[in-house]
Amino acid sequence: MKIFSLFLITFISTNTNFAQATTAATLIKAAANTTAATPAKSLTAAKQVVFTETQFDFGQIKQGIPTTHNFVFQNGETTPIVISDVKTTCGCTTPTYPKQPIMQGQKNQINIGYNAQAMGRFQRTIFVSIEGESTPRELVIKGEVIN
Repeated sequence: MKIFSLFLITFISTNTNFAQATTAATLIKAAANTTAATPAKSLTAAKQVVFTETQFDFGQIKQGIPTTHNFVFQNGETTPIVISDVKTTCGCTTPTYPKQPIMQGQKNQINIGYNAQAMGRFQRTIFVSIEGESTPRELVIKGEVIN
């Protein structure tokens, strides 16, 4: 009876250890296949969107006379791009931007209006969010409001 019990314990232990090793190996292999089959999409890679300029100096402008500037850009991607949002650092700065997709090679523009009410030097940053990018692009306008 002791021999039978010893045999039974050895048999169960061996099969349990083998089953766990097989299951672990199977899980590792399955995880490797899943990772290889579905690569992660990167939101950090900058799109090939090229602005002709990223800063504009209005110079001296008269107080109370709104002024505008167009920031021109081109889509250098092989697929269409979409500008998802444009935000400014001040209510005195108003952006207008294309809402439709910009096709490969196409040029377009972001119009920035500045309401020149406060006297003195100014600098405003405009944040351009492009679908698929995690960090917005920055455009800057500056100048001096005079009387």
